[in-house]
Amino acid sequence: MRIFTGDTATLNAYIFEEDDETPVPLTDIAGVNFTVRKPGDPPNSPSINQPGTIPEDGLGQYIVQSVDTDVAGEYLSRAQFTLTDGTVRSVIVDFDVVDPFEEVGSSPGDSAVDSAWRMLEDLFDSELGGPWLRDMTKARFDKSKMRLLIPQVLLEINYVQPQSGYTEITFPYTANDGTALFAQGLLVATIIHLMRSYTEQPDVMNSPVGFLDRKRYTQAWKFIYDIEEAKFQKWLWGWKLYTFRSSNAALLVGTKAGRLLPAPLRSRSAGRGWY
Repeated sequence: MRIFTGDTATLNAYIFEEDDETPVPLTDIAGVNFTVRKPGDPPNSPSINQPGTIPEDGLGQYIVQSVDTDVAGEYLSRAQFTLTDGTVRSVIVDFDVVDPFEEVGSSPGDSAVDSAWRMLEDLFDSELGGPWLRDMTKARFDKSKMRLLIPQVLLEINYVQPQSGYTEITFPYTANDGTALFAQGLLVATIIHLMRSYTEQPDVMNSPVGFLDRKRYTQAWKFIYDIEEAKFQKWLWGWKLYTFRSSNAALLVGTKAGRLLPAPLRSRSAGRGWY
């Protein structure tokens, strides 16, 4: 969950029976306590340590007040349920607070990040608009995480002959359609990340709820990956040739034999530049 600084945050923690489907009955829950550690809090001294409410079966709830969300960053939160049989179970309910007037995590490659994100954002299907896996893991996936894939794209670009030494700062985003190439590389790297994340999807058997069956996501992303990867490699090859002017290598008209060979033979036997 993500909110803005100064907003209230409603934390919902769910607890289920051993089948991971049936909520624990309200009558079986003795209470729930929420602890929230703000950015800058000592590890063992959370700013908030308060009891929550049990509005319905399997649900613990706590409202973080606006005065407690004054610092931007990740808030580490835990809901600790105590059952009537003495069992204690914890649920992680971390959330992020963002300052809407501060540009966080900007980088020289933001134009490429924005372009790659536009090619992906409409493919997600979770309630919050991000990858469905986020709902399961509570891990954030957005442009800030996409930026972490930039070194992989740079390695791919720099490795192709003729080799280069671009960094995130020195890459020519505004020259020779560099942003389009970089965005395509980010798209491919992100698809690989999504395929990796969806590898261990459960195989739902005898379930009447078909839309929960996402075990084929890896194969579905692989189909898109094959298309986009081929496009990226084609663009990268052409971009390297154009950027380094390798395709315009001049014809050498002389050999070690110099003028001793007739002109037609000199031309036919001459070496060429890298292609």
